Amino acid sequence: MGDNLIVYKDVRYPTAFVDKSLSDAITRFLVAHKFREVDADGLRDEMLKLVKGEKEKTVIVFSQDIVPDTVLDDPSASALIRRYLDCGGSIVWFGDIPCFYKGLNTKGDLKTLAREDIWKWGAPIILLGVMPFFGEMSARPCSVTQRGRQLGLRRTWTGLRPSSGGHVLTITEGEYLNARPYITGLKPLRWWERFARYVGLVEFRLPGGVAASFQSPTQNDAAETWRDVKLANAWFKNYCQEKPYTGFLRLWDTNYLERVLDLEELLKVVQLFAGRL
Repeated sequence: MGDNLIVYKDVRYPTAFVDKSLSDAITRFLVAHKFREVDADGLRDEMLKLVKGEKEKTVIVFSQDIVPDTVLDDPSASALIRRYLDCGGSIVWFGDIPCFYKGLNTKGDLKTLAREDIWKWGAPIILLGVMPFFGEMSARPCSVTQRGRQLGLRRTWTGLRPSSGGHVLTITEGEYLNARPYITGLKPLRWWERFARYVGLVEFRLPGGVAASFQSPTQNDAAETWRDVKLANAWFKNYCQEKPYTGFLRLWDTNYLERVLDLEELLKVVQLFAGRL
C-alpha cells in the first residue's frame, strides 16, 4: 500500500478516550512502519483526492477519536468523511463512539474543550448507519469472532461503547446485563410535526416520518435500557458496493486503551485489512 497508509493526528484538535500520550505513541509507531502522518487539513486533502478519483484506495487510522471539522463539515451523510467511505475509502477507529462529537480547532489553546455535541442531531446514526449503545454492566469481556481472528485480533476487553444493527460484520461480541441505546423514544411523527419539519420549523432529526430523542453518556433513561443483550464491540461496515472490502473498521470501544491496545497487534490488523483492498 505504501503511500496509501495514513495516520491522522493534530494537536490543535481534541480527543476523547485516546489521550495525547497514547495518540503520540500510536503515531510514532505507525510512522516508523511507513505510514504517513497527516493533520486535519491533510486529512481533508487525502479524503478529497479519493472522492475526486485522484486516488484509488487509502486506509486512514485515527489516532484521535474525535473527527475534526475539516472532514465533518455537515452532521449528515453529506459530510466529507461519509463521501470518502461511499467512494471506497477505509477508516480504522478505536475509542469513543465515532462521529459523536465534532472536533473544533483550538488554535493552540489546548485548555479549550473545542468540540461540538453533534450527537444531539443523531449524527452517529445518520453518518454511519450504526446504532451506538452505552454499555453499563458487561457480563464478561468480549469474545473475538472468526472474522476478528482472521484480522489478527487476539486480545479481549470489556467494551463501553458497543453497537448494533446497520448491516455490520461483528468482529468482537460482548454480553451486557444492561445497555442503554443512544436513540430513545422512537415513534412516528404526527401530521403537524411532519408539516413543521417540511417548512423548517423544527430541527432535522432522522429521515422520513420518524421522531426520536438522543442520549448522552451522562443521561440515564431507565425505561430505554436493554437487558441481557449481545452487542458488537468491534465491527466492520462497507459503504461502497463496488469495493466490498473497503469501509469502516471499528475496534477497542473502551476508555482504558493503554491497557488493551497493543501496537504490534494494531499494525497487524491494519496491514491485513489493507491487504484485502
